Amino acid sequence: MKRLGLTLDADQRFVSGAIALTTLLLFSYSSLRHFLLRSTAYDLGFFDSALYRLSQGYSPLDTLHNTHILGDHAAWIVYPIALLYWLTPNVHWLFGLQALGLALGAVPVWWLAKHHYQLKSAYVRVLVLAYLLYPVVFNINLFDFHTDVFAPVLLLSAIAAVYGQCLWGFLLALVLLCGCKGVFGLTIVGLGAWLCLGERRYRYGAIALIIGIAWFLIANYGIVAALSDGTEKGIGRYAFLGESLTEVALNLVLKPNVVLQQLLTLANLKYLLLLFIPVAWGFSPRVLSPLIGVIPNLVLNLLASDATQKDLNFQYSLPILPFLIVMVGMALQQQVTWLRRPRWLISWLVVVFLVLGKVEYFALRYFDEGFNTIAASREAIALMHPTAPVLVPSRIVPQVTHRLKVQMIVTGAENLDLAPYHNVFLDTEVPAIHTQPETIPNLLNRLKNEPDFNLVFNRDNVFLFEKRVQE
Repeated sequence: MKRLGLTLDADQRFVSGAIALTTLLLFSYSSLRHFLLRSTAYDLGFFDSALYRLSQGYSPLDTLHNTHILGDHAAWIVYPIALLYWLTPNVHWLFGLQALGLALGAVPVWWLAKHHYQLKSAYVRVLVLAYLLYPVVFNINLFDFHTDVFAPVLLLSAIAAVYGQCLWGFLLALVLLCGCKGVFGLTIVGLGAWLCLGERRYRYGAIALIIGIAWFLIANYGIVAALSDGTEKGIGRYAFLGESLTEVALNLVLKPNVVLQQLLTLANLKYLLLLFIPVAWGFSPRVLSPLIGVIPNLVLNLLASDATQKDLNFQYSLPILPFLIVMVGMALQQQVTWLRRPRWLISWLVVVFLVLGKVEYFALRYFDEGFNTIAASREAIALMHPTAPVLVPSRIVPQVTHRLKVQMIVTGAENLDLAPYHNVFLDTEVPAIHTQPETIPNLLNRLKNEPDFNLVFNRDNVFLFEKRVQE
């Protein structure tokens, strides 16, 4: 660095090293998971397929449902990402972007700790590690790819821009955050509410409120409504409140008893404990104002009927993390943490990460169930036609998405019209998600007796059928 005329202080070297190491580890883990055939159709296959089509000049359709990718969550950020696929279509672009996006959240955290909270060097490192070791950062990296992973760095950058009085940086961060998901309009509303009520920064707060409300309405009532298959994404998770976004919003106010009944559950209590335990050492009545910002996303998660929104394994808690980091940053600044020494704080972070982070997945899952079929599966995949339509289980979808048509095997697939498919891949050893136990055996029996298909590969309970050439 000195040869380039750059001199980094100790904290900058620490943060740079932590970001580099985190990026490398996250990228390596997600790449290894993919190599072990543990990636799935949702959402790696979904994004990889649409980005491939976009880079090849086709409409960015989700080939699994034949709907436009913007009709899912209005995540227009996929368009600049597609430029990388234009260079060379490779799913590892997504793994790299995801790893880097998650790790780069440490940069605004460092800036806040160093320049806004003006913490001592040891506590700067504590705050950076509080972010990097928060379990959801590691766990979401093991769940395919999601544009949600850019939310922490963008939210933290927006907050840093407010404290640094950089309006253009604030606007840029919010615009990019809008591009990650339509529902992040509500996240921006939460940010605006906190800036107004907690920080008394009314100018920035008003801007955030306007942008957040406008984007949420445009994304859901405009983009998604126009480009989806007619269903409102995720609304089924709130079916107890209604069948449309408007109906759900109204019943949040009109049916308080129903809302309270859904909120006051043991599952939600467990989720709150999981969410706050990693930063419990920073809780104090004097620094709770940043929690105003988590209200929209937290309420969405608590009200949802889907259990995936109530743990730290999936993307739904990512927009909450920046506000937790700001809260503990304030606690360190005001010296109101109930653990004081840096070594104690770091020990807490490491222990919680080891307990709640899914570091054991490779030993207990990825190198266990179905490991013996990987070689056979890869051999069968290599025998598939490189561009023709295929019918495969969810975990094989991301391996074969660089074609115009991929269909995932789901419950009822044994009754599908098989005429459109050139190859059908089956694995009777590894359970296929989104299917019933009898789906794969029934489809296998049908294909064995199907005159239009030949069995071209059969080893280790892996079967590949190919459409018979018509003479």
